[in-house]
Amino acid sequence: LGASDKVRCWRCQQEVCIRHRFEEEHDCVPVDVVVSRALGVVRASMTPAEFADTHATLQKVFGNILGDPTNDKFRALKKSNAVVSQKLSHPVCREALKLCGFVETEEALVCSKVADLTLMG
Repeated sequence: LGASDKVRCWRCQQEVCIRHRFEEEHDCVPVDVVVSRALGVVRASMTPAEFADTHATLQKVFGNILGDPTNDKFRALKKSNAVVSQKLSHPVCREALKLCGFVETEEALVCSKVADLTLMG
């Protein structure tokens, strides 16, 4: 593939031709597998206690959104929040959140209203 003929899939990071750029058009890895791999990277770079805190925090974030999906309070994680800055600061945690529908702004990580919430379950 030439440089102008290929794109990198946002989910699986494979380089594919433009014709197969959509997830359903190539052998793309499911989001749950990508998130699981990402958490494995995080686990390897943290102590067991740090990872347990980070994992519990992600589960709490997802649980809050699933429990009350229309509550904007649960859908926005302010970067200035101590818990967010301490437990979700790892770049791979941010990528996992993005895979689950979060968008990073200057001040927060915000779960899109059109995000597929089944990815958080």
